[in-house]
Amino acid sequence: MHKYFLIAAVLAVIASLLGCQTASTMPDFASANLPPTNLTPANLLVKPSVQIYKDSGFGASHFKTFAVFPPSKVSQDAAIKGEVLERQMLFVLRNYFESRGYRFVAIDQSPDLLVTVDGSSIRKDKHTPPQTFSIPYWVEEPAQAPRGHLAPQAPTRPDGATEAFSISVIVSVYDAKSFKNIWLGTGTGISDNPDLRVSSQALLMAIFNQFPNCRSRFENYPQQSGTLGLGLIVTTSEGTNYYPTVLKISENSPAQKAGVEINDMVVAIDGIPTLNKTISEISPLIYGEAGRTVSMTIKRLNQIRQAEIIRVPIVTKENTPISQSATDAKVEQKAATGSRKARAMEFFEKGQNLAKSGDHQKAVEAFDNAIRLNPEMVASYLYQGISFIGAGKYQQAIDDFTAAIGLNPQSAQIFLQRAQAYHKMGDYGRAMNDMKTAAKLGSKEAQDFLKPLGVPWE
Repeated sequence: MHKYFLIAAVLAVIASLLGCQTASTMPDFASANLPPTNLTPANLLVKPSVQIYKDSGFGASHFKTFAVFPPSKVSQDAAIKGEVLERQMLFVLRNYFESRGYRFVAIDQSPDLLVTVDGSSIRKDKHTPPQTFSIPYWVEEPAQAPRGHLAPQAPTRPDGATEAFSISVIVSVYDAKSFKNIWLGTGTGISDNPDLRVSSQALLMAIFNQFPNCRSRFENYPQQSGTLGLGLIVTTSEGTNYYPTVLKISENSPAQKAGVEINDMVVAIDGIPTLNKTISEISPLIYGEAGRTVSMTIKRLNQIRQAEIIRVPIVTKENTPISQSATDAKVEQKAATGSRKARAMEFFEKGQNLAKSGDHQKAVEAFDNAIRLNPEMVASYLYQGISFIGAGKYQQAIDDFTAAIGLNPQSAQIFLQRAQAYHKMGDYGRAMNDMKTAAKLGSKEAQDFLKPLGVPWE
């Protein structure tokens, strides 16, 4: 397994030299130059470098369940040693997959995916030689006018050593039926925290930004009528105690109005401790009866706060969870007497307007709502994919374009957009294949691109 970390580090350097695309969307704790938060111990000194490798036939559309297993089962050279550390890292891995909508099952319950994680933290000390530098110094001379003068001083800073740690993480995903390694995510970074359980979190976040959501993820939500308007992921600040941590807050949501902030750790919900609970255990406490007040105990640095949050309704026919804001609620209320397709069109148009204004993240949410209301609406997948490209999330864009092609395989425009996403990912072979398909389907833009290259498409 050690050879994978070496390969990951070498490829990261090559990618930076060649300008290859790495993950561009980082968590708030992926930089050291930030105000202190609960996750300051997890800060990296520089943005992590992430590379994704996937099997040519990989597609997440039919995968729903997963199980985790220790890396030592794959290789005797696994860097993570000891049953306790393995169990903690697999607990974190489980939560990342659950946050993407996949459902955890035991390994003997026929999961669709088998996943594992390995990682290392290697000390890298940097010696700093003595440094002499000049600074001005004011010399008092009371008997003269003016009463002194500036004179140079040349102090010497002694030599020393700067302690840092090279962090590497590798996430491996296997098709449980064929036992084939179908997806691999590697991340490298530099931290001043030697504890892999803490320092690896920014790397894992960056890796999972490139992993597709479960297409049937909304089936796994509790079928309830209300939400608080926040997104959570399970994190730790010291490597032992894991709490759900606020990753995002919807604008004008009940959580935002109650004063909840990004990176707040939720230590209890309605008096129920959340320590070391999984996303699947926490979700029923977040989603529930609309109109009911939820009492949330929050840890923000060294302060404990109470937030009283009223769940807002999720207005859909099947009570499917929807990203909710005050504007969304008005749109759904206005369209309540219309059909699901009419409401989907409202969200679609809202997404287009948000995308035009450059707010790609909110546009993605709006298109997501449109897809849930009308899963057969090809344009929603297409424009959500375009917004994902705008947000730098190219794998998610590819997944959307692939879903759109499944609904309309004769659309040259969709192949053209997917070619762009593949190009951004550095997958030039697939980009060229999609460009030729687009040209064959009649895209003049694709044909004009291929002609000067002498590439046939018929």
